[in-house]
Amino acid sequence: MRLLGLILCSALVPPGILAAQAPPLGAHRPWIELGLGASRQDAYCDHCVQHTIGGPSESLAIGVTLTERFGVGVLGRKFGEFSWDQKHSADYVVGLAQYSIKPGLTLNGGLGYGAQHGVRPPYGDDNGSGMVVAGGVAWRLAPKSAFGLTLNADYMKTVTGTLSTLGSLPGSSYRPLLFTLGLGLNVATSSAK
Repeated sequence: MRLLGLILCSALVPPGILAAQAPPLGAHRPWIELGLGASRQDAYCDHCVQHTIGGPSESLAIGVTLTERFGVGVLGRKFGEFSWDQKHSADYVVGLAQYSIKPGLTLNGGLGYGAQHGVRPPYGDDNGSGMVVAGGVAWRLAPKSAFGLTLNADYMKTVTGTLSTLGSLPGSSYRPLLFTLGLGLNVATSSAK
């Protein structure tokens, strides 16, 4: 039931409003998380060769809890298209604010930078970069332990930037939306007394 609730919560979060990692519960706890996920990216541009792509992603996040339920972190994510003939990829770095609404369940929101690397001319040029707004939810099992398994669901929406083109294609806005479902291994220090 909790897993179903988490999935429903992530579906209700408007894209780009609220990237997700789950800090441990407890004040003054540095943590690090390594994760793998499945992602879908929608290009949101006029002249892109591909408008929707999917593939695996890997994440590395570090952070610290400042109070029992509030913390900050930095998330880096690498996305790669799953395709035999296309080589689209994207890199993201996002600063996060995190709030645990209940033990183990965390809301995340933040700002950062994203860069997309795509199909080269003469077939098109799906390259662009810009500021990213990110947000989502994460669930950590067990909330207070030094080691935890996390389930993450988040959005990363590029909100500035243009499609850089080479050749005769006109430039256009290039503001992709990346949705990721992932699993992570989270390691934290002991809770401060």
